[in-house]
Amino acid sequence: VLTGIHLGAYGIDLTPTSSLLKILQLIEREKPLSRIRISSLEPMDISPDLVELIASSQIICPHLHLPLQSGDSDILKRMNRPYNASDFQKLIRMIVSKIPHLCLGVDVMVGFPGETETQFDNTYRLLEVLPISYFHIFPYSKRENTPAASFPDHIPPETVRIRRDRLAQLNNIKKYNFYSRLLGSTVNVLLENKRDRKSGYLKGLSRNYIPVLIDGPDSLKNYEIEVEIISVEEDRVRGRSLTT
Repeated sequence: VLTGIHLGAYGIDLTPTSSLLKILQLIEREKPLSRIRISSLEPMDISPDLVELIASSQIICPHLHLPLQSGDSDILKRMNRPYNASDFQKLIRMIVSKIPHLCLGVDVMVGFPGETETQFDNTYRLLEVLPISYFHIFPYSKRENTPAASFPDHIPPETVRIRRDRLAQLNNIKKYNFYSRLLGSTVNVLLENKRDRKSGYLKGLSRNYIPVLIDGPDSLKNYEIEVEIISVEEDRVRGRSLTT
């Protein structure tokens, strides 16, 4: 996994300068590993060239995670985010049009100071209509010496909880729908070295970030194998190993 505090800024402090795109192109050419996953990127770090590379890559996983934070442009402006809701929507639709099997996750915050019910609804509706696979929900928490700490109209905890729970229900629907699209298909799953504690099955992640459980021997651990997706049960996906 390629990771960093601001991964999309990779290379700008080097001499000569480089970029995330250049290092990914080098990895694609040299293929030091069989698969690479990119950790969280800022929306403004996603270029058409980067999307084209992921779409055509043999080793870069079709999975992106982006911070949305709010689906309301006024809230985004108060957060000092350098994009608005319309920009984000256009970006997501462009990405998914190029990589249809992409797993796309986002971060979203509820209860930012001054967030009205209408502004929260704007966030809910944007997440509902966009082809997003899952999202991480963060209730706003006050941090001293930050601009937001001095903002008026902090949201009552009970209101924050209600909004968080609404998004959590939507998240479950989005994940289930994304997983269900792959029923009957074959995916490559990298199996971990520990079994799922609840079921006892082998567990791993597909290249597009779907957690898959399969029945199989320990000899399959730490290998990437072909798996047929056979069922989706809430947020758990069952597969059948096609490796003999």
